[in-house]
Amino acid sequence: MVQFNSQNDEILIKIVYYGPGLSGKTTNLRVLHRLINQETHTELFSVDTMEDRTLFFDLMPVQLPVSGRTLKFQVYTVPGQVHYDSTRRIILSGADGIVFVADSQADKMAENVESLNNLHKNLNANRLNIKTIPMALQFNKRDMENIAALQLMNQRLNFRNCPNFPAVALTGQGVMETFRRVVQDATSYLVEKYHLIKDPLEQERIRVELDELLPDRELKEPISTGKKKKDDHVTTLSYMGNEGEVTESEALEKAVKAAEDSANLVNEVKRLNGELKEKNEKLRTLLEENRYIRKFLESVFHHAGLPIATVSPRGIITNWNKAAEQAFGYSKVDAKKLYFSELVSETSVLDLQTLVSLVTSKNQTLISKLDMVTSSGKSLHQSCVLSPITDDKGHVMSITAILSPIEK
Repeated sequence: MVQFNSQNDEILIKIVYYGPGLSGKTTNLRVLHRLINQETHTELFSVDTMEDRTLFFDLMPVQLPVSGRTLKFQVYTVPGQVHYDSTRRIILSGADGIVFVADSQADKMAENVESLNNLHKNLNANRLNIKTIPMALQFNKRDMENIAALQLMNQRLNFRNCPNFPAVALTGQGVMETFRRVVQDATSYLVEKYHLIKDPLEQERIRVELDELLPDRELKEPISTGKKKKDDHVTTLSYMGNEGEVTESEALEKAVKAAEDSANLVNEVKRLNGELKEKNEKLRTLLEENRYIRKFLESVFHHAGLPIATVSPRGIITNWNKAAEQAFGYSKVDAKKLYFSELVSETSVLDLQTLVSLVTSKNQTLISKLDMVTSSGKSLHQSCVLSPITDDKGHVMSITAILSPIEK
C-alpha cells in the first residue's frame, strides 16, 4: 500500500524480498547496495543471526522526481527461518512489490513451495492479494550442482506467470535485472491505480529515468559469505623443578606428575577461558542483534501503511504507529494510556474479548471485523488481524493488531 508523505512531498514504495532461508535474499540486497549509486541510498543496516546468516536489512531509499514529488523506494528482506513468522508478517504490511527468491537446488523445491505458501498466508493477513501485487521471481544459485530446470521451477512456483530471472546473486548475475523489473512494475501499477501521471510522455520519462538509475553493472568481486577465521592461540608449558634432597628418579617422577597436573590445570583454565570468551561473544552478538532488531522493527512499525498497535495481555496499548495516529486521532503518548477495548464500539467489545482470549489461549492469528471509534467519536469499520507475540517458551507476551478500513 503506497504511502503519500505530504509533509516531505514523497511517495514511498515498499519492496520486500521473500523466500526460504539461505536462498540469497540478503545477498541480493548487499549486491544492490554495491551496484546502485552511493549518493542515492542511505546506510545499509544488517543483523546477523546465530545461524551465521543475515537476518535482515533496513531501508535503502532511491529517489526520483515524479510530478513535483520524490519517489522513494524502501527495500526490505524478511528472515527465512520459520520462527520469525510474526516478523515476516509485519514487514509485509504495506508492501507494494514482492521479489520471491527461490533456491534452484533440486532438493530445495519443497522449501521453495512452503515459503511461497507462507507468503500467500502472510499477504492475506495484511489484506494484500498475491494474484495482483507486482511480483518478480528470481531463480537463484544457478551455478550450483543438481539444479532444477527453469521450466520445472516455473511450473512449480510461477503460478501467475510473473517475470522471472535466473541468477547467481553472489556474483551479481540477475540481481539488478530482477530489482529493476519489480520497481518498474510496482511504479506503473501505482501510477495507474492512483492516477499519479496522466501524460504518456511523462510516464515514458519515468521509465527511462528508472533505467538510468538502475543500470546493468557487474560486481568487481563476488560477495563473500564466509566469516573471517580467528588466529589460533597456542599455550606452551615449561616446568622448573624444586630443589630438595631427592633422587634423580624421584625428581623425575615429581616433575612428570607436576607437569601433568600443571598441563591439566592449564587445559582446564584454557577451556574455561574459551567458554567465557564464547559466552561473552554470544552476549555481545545478542546485544548488538537486539539493538539492530529494535531499530529495524521500529522503522518497519513506524512506516507501515496500515494502523498497527501492540497490546499487552491485559489489553493496554503498548505501542502505536503513525498510521494509527492519523486514523484514530490519538498521539502515541495518549494511545498508550488507553485500553484497546476503548477504541471499540459497545457492539464489538464482546467480539474483541473473545478474539483476544482465543489468540492468547490458542496462540494463533485471527482475523475479524470490528466497529471502532476515533478520538472525535467517528465510527470506523475495520478489519483487524490479531497475532500473538511469544517468548522462547511459547507464552504470549503481547498481541499485534493490524487494522485496515472496510467500506460498508
